Order: sequence, then structure tokens, then C-alpha cells
Amino acid sequence: MAKVKHSYSPEEKVRMVLEGLSYPDGVAQYCRSKGIRDTLFYKWKNQLEKNAKMVFAPPVRESAREVRLKDELIRKDTIISELVAENIALKKKEWNIATGKHIQDRAMMGDIVTTGKRYTAYGLTIRAYCRQVGISLSRWYRMAKGLYQELSPKVRRKEMPQPYALTQEEKDAIVEYAVEHPRYFHREMTYRMIDENIVYTSPSSVYRILKKNGLIKENGYKNRYGWVHRYSNQAGAPDELWQADITYLRYGGRDVYQLSFIDVYSRFVVVSATLTNMESRTVSRMFEEFIQAHGEDLKQKPRLQTDNGSSFVGADFREIVKKYVAEHTTIHPSMPTENVIIERWHRTFKELLYEMEDPESFEGLVNVTREACHYYNYKRYHQSLKYMTPYEWYRGNPERVYAERAMKIEDARRLRKEYNCNKGKYSLSLGTENSHFV
Repeated sequence: MAKVKHSYSPEEKVRMVLEGLSYPDGVAQYCRSKGIRDTLFYKWKNQLEKNAKMVFAPPVRESAREVRLKDELIRKDTIISELVAENIALKKKEWNIATGKHIQDRAMMGDIVTTGKRYTAYGLTIRAYCRQVGISLSRWYRMAKGLYQELSPKVRRKEMPQPYALTQEEKDAIVEYAVEHPRYFHREMTYRMIDENIVYTSPSSVYRILKKNGLIKENGYKNRYGWVHRYSNQAGAPDELWQADITYLRYGGRDVYQLSFIDVYSRFVVVSATLTNMESRTVSRMFEEFIQAHGEDLKQKPRLQTDNGSSFVGADFREIVKKYVAEHTTIHPSMPTENVIIERWHRTFKELLYEMEDPESFEGLVNVTREACHYYNYKRYHQSLKYMTPYEWYRGNPERVYAERAMKIEDARRLRKEYNCNKGKYSLSLGTENSHFV
């Protein structure tokens, strides 16, 4: 059971100190018998001795002059308080402060703040001053902090000149490009404008301009597709690792099948075919026809990764794979996220089909799927590829494109600085005549 802390009255403390000092066995033994600490006993003893000096000290009598001066100070304080109150009342009437009304006159705000600071020297607190004036304490501090500027409505500070700020022509060009290409998000739009020699700037600047003009495009597919997986499949060069899979397409009241092979390094869809069945011999025939037609263009013999579908584990497909593929591995059953790159391509592929017109025949469906695949490979900018096309990473030179973009942005910054600082005129286009890479 916890000890209950005991509180002693002043009379008990005095009695215990006197008893302890005269106790025959000493102070320590007395403290143990009473259940108190030695340090507490000596603390009481020191306090008693200090107060005893004050009790026995002779009383100090004030002189007549000191009494007279005190009375005069009291009268003067009373007079000053009355004068301050009268002056504040006159000021309040002059300011005509309405409850809840914003003070917009900067001269009045300055007068209110300086008057309050002046009267604090006479012993009046800011809180009491604000109460008499009829404003809140926070309101007075806002006016004081604002250095006599209008607080409501807020006055915009004078903008400092920015040497690298976008010119109005560049802003208009960004807005015009966004209106003409509503399907692009701001990051992809930024790098497309750089590659097309329209405007050279950063994605954040483009975002600010689009947001100011109400042109920010929301991701309409975010709610439709919610799964996200950090894939572990990596490749260091083109044609090092391929992934293959088949997805379903609903057409004419029946299922058709889309076969795809994708290069993991570049996200380039090397094979894309629309099939009426997904038998192993059909898939094998399509793959063998592609290898025989384009095998010499491959940089190396690729490794292939598929799921455990019957199309990829059948004897016909395994026999073809042994001829043209370095290694064939299958993912774990019921784990499509291990083949996430080809799965993500199928999602993008279907999103592209949603935006196209429905074909009238199977041949039209084949043409539509080829058009979507061609757009993905050669025109669509990929976020994980630093906003370049898959073909640029598959057979192009992404380092050159990246360096060229950086050079264009740096040249544009230099020209903006000259324009904004010197108010000069210059051309915003960097064509082949002044490009560093031509």
C-alpha cells in the first residue's frame, strides 16, 4: 500500500523544530521517530531562523516626506489614468471604429498602434487599451505586425523581379499547347514541348500555369485501377529479358485474344497479335514467324518470362522456345504481379482502345490494335523512361535526348534572364541552325 503524504501546519512545524533541537538522542533519531527526512527538518529550521530575524527587527517608520511623496504619486497616477481614459475616448470617437468592420485606412491603423505603444509608458496595458478602444487584442497585434499596412483586404506585396521568369509569350504557348493536346498530363506535356522546340521549362512551371488557367487534367483511370506493385524484374540492356502474356478482348459477343511480348528494359512491345484462339500451336507459330523475320535485328538472345498458362507450357511452344530463346522461366502460380510489366502494358493497351472507335469487323479490330500498339511504342511518352518513347530506349539514344533537353532548358533560362533584366527581345525557338546537337 502506498504511503499517504502528510502535510503539516505551521504550528506543527515550529513545535517539531523546537522538539528536535532539544531531543536527547539527536536530530536524526527524532526525525526517524516522526517519520520525516533530515533534509526537511533542516529546511524548516532555516526558514524559522530567517523569519525570526524579521520578527525581532525594529520597525522602520516612514518619514513625513516619504509619506507625502507617496501620496503625490498616487494622485498623479489617478490624474494620468483619467486623462488617458478621456484621450482614448476622444480618439475612439475620432476613429469611429465599428464593431466587426475592417480598418482600411493605413493612417488610422498607424495612429491606433502608436497611441497604444505610447500609453504603455503610463502603466496602461495593451489589453486594457484595446478594451477601451473597442478592438480585439489580436487585431492590434496584426496591425502592429503588418507595419501599418492594410490587413483586410490583404495588400499584395510588390513582386520582386525574377530573371528566369517565363515570358508572356511562353505562357501563352503552354496554354495553347494544353488546349490542343488535352490527353497529356503536365509532365509529359513538358517534355513534348521541349522535344518539339516550343517552350523549354520544368514540369513544375507548366503545372503552375495550367492550374492558374484551369487546365489541370485529372487521372480518370486512378479509381478504375487501384493496384500498385513494385516489380522486381530488371534488365540492363535491350533484348535481355522479355515478358509474354495473353489478355482477353470482348468483341462481337465473343472473346478474342491479344498476344504480347514486351522488352522489360525499354517497355517496347516487340510482338503484338490479335488471335481467335490461344492454343499453344497458334502462339508458337506467331512467335516463330516474328523471330524468323526480325531475329537478325535483335541485340542478343533474350530470356523469356511467362505465366503458367497452357499456351506457354505446351509442348509446341516449349520446342520453339528452345531454338530462339536463351532461357524460359515461369512465374509462381496465381502471382500475376511477378509479370507486372506485361500486365501494365495490357492495362495501357485497353485504356487506348477505350478512346478509339469500335471497329465494324474483325479486320478492323486488328487494325485498331496495331494502331494502339504503334502509338504506345513510337509516340506515347513513358513516365518510367524519363518521359521518352519505348522505341527511344529500345533502339534510340536516350542519353542524347536527355542531354539535349537539359541544354535547351539552360539556353532558355539564359535567354529569359537577358530578356527580363535588359527588357530585350529574342526568339524562343532553338532550331537546327543554333542547336548544339546538329
